[in-house]
Amino acid sequence: MAGPGRDGDVRAWRDADCQGELLGVTPGSDSGWGDGAGPFQGSDVNAASSVMNSGFVGGKDVVAFYYWTGYDSAYGCLKPGELYVDSPTRDHFANGASMNDNIMSHTWVASSACAPGSFIS
Repeated sequence: MAGPGRDGDVRAWRDADCQGELLGVTPGSDSGWGDGAGPFQGSDVNAASSVMNSGFVGGKDVVAFYYWTGYDSAYGCLKPGELYVDSPTRDHFANGASMNDNIMSHTWVASSACAPGSFIS
């Protein structure tokens, strides 16, 4: 998949391989993918089957995807160098749940904020 280059955004799609409906694109964070505010809304919650980090490198350049809203509890981190995860079925949150169709919020963090073993690919 050819990405958009470093444009500062995080993206998520309903289907694997960055295909199907684009659920959202944002340079910011979203504490509730299922609420009525922000770039991810309503049925976007627990629907992502592929994600991309095309953020700028440096500082808070890692996207932490969370199992719960409000950046709470288990997470998985996507480095900018990894670019995208074509199918998070092989990745799991710290609580053991599959990341596929289970993302409820995301935020930008420095890589030092991610625990060893929390990086997804």
